Amino acid sequence: MKRLLATSALLLLLAGCHRNDVTITNQGTKTWNLIEISAGGRDFTIKQLGGGTTETIRFRSQAEGGGEISGTLDGVHYKAEFGYFTPNLSTEEKITLADDGTIKILDRPRAGNESR
Repeated sequence: MKRLLATSALLLLLAGCHRNDVTITNQGTKTWNLIEISAGGRDFTIKQLGGGTTETIRFRSQAEGGGEISGTLDGVHYKAEFGYFTPNLSTEEKITLADDGTIKILDRPRAGNESR
C-alpha cells in the first residue's frame, strides 16, 4: 500500500513538471548578437550566435503568455513574437535566424499534448 501511495505521489509530481524547449538556429553565415528571449515569465540572453550554430534553452514556465525574441545583425535590431507558454503545457519551439534579418518561427506542442 505504501508503494502504491508513493508511486501515485510521484506521478502527480511529474505531471506538474512541464518543460519547454526553445531551439534557436542561425542558418546564415553572419553572427547575430545580443539575442534576448522572453517566454513563460522568464528572460534569457545569448551574447552571440555564429553562422550555423544552434542553442537550446530548456525551462519551466513561471507564467502564462506569449514569447518574444530579439537580436542584432549588422547593427540592425530585429524582433518577433512566438508561441504561448503556460505552466500546464510543455512546448517545443524552433526558431531560425537568417542573414537577411528574417526570424522564422515553427512552434508545436510536444508529443502527447493537446493542440493549442
